[in-house]
Amino acid sequence: MATALTNVLGSNLRHSINLRIGVDRSAPLPRKIRPMQVLLFLHVVAMAFFLGGQLMLAGTVVPVERSNPDPERMRAIARRFGAGSLIALTVLLFTGMLMASHYDLWSYGDFQIKMGLVVALIISVLAHMRFPKAHALMGLTFLLTLGIVWIGLDLPV
Repeated sequence: MATALTNVLGSNLRHSINLRIGVDRSAPLPRKIRPMQVLLFLHVVAMAFFLGGQLMLAGTVVPVERSNPDPERMRAIARRFGAGSLIALTVLLFTGMLMASHYDLWSYGDFQIKMGLVVALIISVLAHMRFPKAHALMGLTFLLTLGIVWIGLDLPV
């Protein structure tokens, strides 16, 4: 009885959620990979690395390093994350420009705000590379990243 009830409730819940987000589960699954889906996937993975790495550094690495400081180890961690971040930013810029062109977002107001934040982020990252001990730049980079992600969630893609 409990299993049957769970199946019915689960089915109704899934159906309700699918209706809310506009998913038609009766339609056949696409058999080929769509190029825009690949670009969006790469964009999201690069964003996850960039934002997730900042959260990881701030939440785990920095507190551990403060309790047992080793400047060389911290520099090595920062260099590795910096290299990965530059790759992620390059992927984000490339995939973002391709998707913006495909979806004709260049004149869309929210997208223009996002691009302004991206320019500010790039300036912040370059300044942080020049002045690595300027902790305010790390905070600014993090806040700009959050703003970019927030605006990106509402773009009509």
